[in-house]
Amino acid sequence: KCINLETKKFLQVCDPPNLLKDTFIKIRNKKSSLFILSQKGVLMSSTDYGQTWKLVEFLNTSFRDFAIIDENTLILVQENGDVLKYTKNTSVERIVLKTQEKEVNLTRVRFYDSNLGFLLDTNGTAWMTKDGGINFYPYKLGSVRLEDIVIINDKEYFVVGERGSIFKSLDGGLSWKSLPHKNISFTKAWYLRDENNAYFLVLNNFDQILISSDGGVNWKVSHTQDKGSLLSMAPINPKFGLKALHPNDDEEEFKENQNPNQKEIYGDILAVGQFSKISTGDITGEEIKWYKISGGDSIYSPYSILNFIIPLIAIWIFFLMLYTLIPNTNVPIRTGMAGALITSILFLLFIYAFGVYIKSFSTSTMIIYRALAAVPLFLLFIYGSCMIVLYGAEITATLQFKKKYIYNDDIFAGDLELEKYHFYKLIEILAFIYQEQKNNRKPIKEEKLVSRFYLSEFDLKKVLEKLNNAGYLISNEIGEIAAVVPSDELDLHEVYKLTISESFLVPPGDESNLAKHLEQKFTGIEKYSEEQLKGIKFSHLI
Repeated sequence: KCINLETKKFLQVCDPPNLLKDTFIKIRNKKSSLFILSQKGVLMSSTDYGQTWKLVEFLNTSFRDFAIIDENTLILVQENGDVLKYTKNTSVERIVLKTQEKEVNLTRVRFYDSNLGFLLDTNGTAWMTKDGGINFYPYKLGSVRLEDIVIINDKEYFVVGERGSIFKSLDGGLSWKSLPHKNISFTKAWYLRDENNAYFLVLNNFDQILISSDGGVNWKVSHTQDKGSLLSMAPINPKFGLKALHPNDDEEEFKENQNPNQKEIYGDILAVGQFSKISTGDITGEEIKWYKISGGDSIYSPYSILNFIIPLIAIWIFFLMLYTLIPNTNVPIRTGMAGALITSILFLLFIYAFGVYIKSFSTSTMIIYRALAAVPLFLLFIYGSCMIVLYGAEITATLQFKKKYIYNDDIFAGDLELEKYHFYKLIEILAFIYQEQKNNRKPIKEEKLVSRFYLSEFDLKKVLEKLNNAGYLISNEIGEIAAVVPSDELDLHEVYKLTISESFLVPPGDESNLAKHLEQKFTGIEKYSEEQLKGIKFSHLI
């Protein structure tokens, strides 16, 4: 069947849901009845322990949580925070919570039995019902988002939420005691009790599991994110009872002759989590020792490899666009790809290191700044990201103009030490232009000169300006360059005069003995070099 939530009517005909593309988020049981809820609004129910199933689809909605009141009545929390009361195959109605708040966005629903239950919202309010969901009464615990509640019995409740908020009531909700723990948000809570001890377990937003054996006053880290987080638990030692961690589910009674302390499976708790991780936990005193059975994130697993490659490709594409499209110059695609790849790897390593810092060393920052702790941490992340982006830009520029960085070669930098290279560079550029013009029968593009000689646009402009003024080249507005002097008419002496400002001449009017001694020799050298250079035409070089 399908339900249209706008009209609150059952549709007789509808398309079957595609369960292969859906995600199941919750499973609950009540005696022999099983209920499974998917994120896209499909509710599956079975009354024969899963042998056969019936499906009901809530159209155009998605769900966050649900709880069972009785075998025929459910409370469902939608992704947008609204709450529905669904009577099996009969009706569905929206529950309106009376409050002065502008909006009530619900996060969790829990029921202890067919009468007592709670709704939690993002405004720090716990809504309690004692009549099976007919009426809900608000209990304002704080102003932060509440994430989970443990209903120990009809008088004792334990609530966790954001910013380290922990609340406990021992008198049926008449009064609440705040037991804040650091400034870290908690997302889930569990409760275990045997004949001697009671344990509270909470999961924080760093995927750590904390345990308390003194009613939530003091906490110890029981499990850290090591090759996958643990997200759900169930007791496997009969001494805790099967209802201990999931009060919404029914508990089967054990035989009287069964020893509650005898464990056929090693451990007290069975936990599952990310990457198909399965672990058992053995409670010893005030600690839990965890033993991984299977699964978990492995560096060689396909999921782990994809979890690294896919973000790397996405970040690489972003930096490739950043380093090729943004600069006010033409960046070769290969150079941009190489620079973006190096920057992407550095950025992923930075994110990993920043996460380690947040989990390990940021506690003092959160204690000092409390609600404002996110500001310095955010600024630190921005600073590190900017440094990596700038460093990647330097790498890309170095790869593009590597000759300039290797040889410190700036053709027209004005450095006297580099003057000896100017003559050769102009010859090399002119010879290349003549060669390309001869081979392709058309003008050469400026981009080709930039990529061939690793020139910046500033350097290219100075080269073209010098050659254009000498009448050797012409260029147009679309960046095409052509040699106008035939290669067999242009010799190296012309380029020499254009490049070298020094000469082998004695200043006129100098009558010193030194001038008289060198004048004849300098004149001979000048004439010899002129004859040699005039004898080399550019047609000889291509």
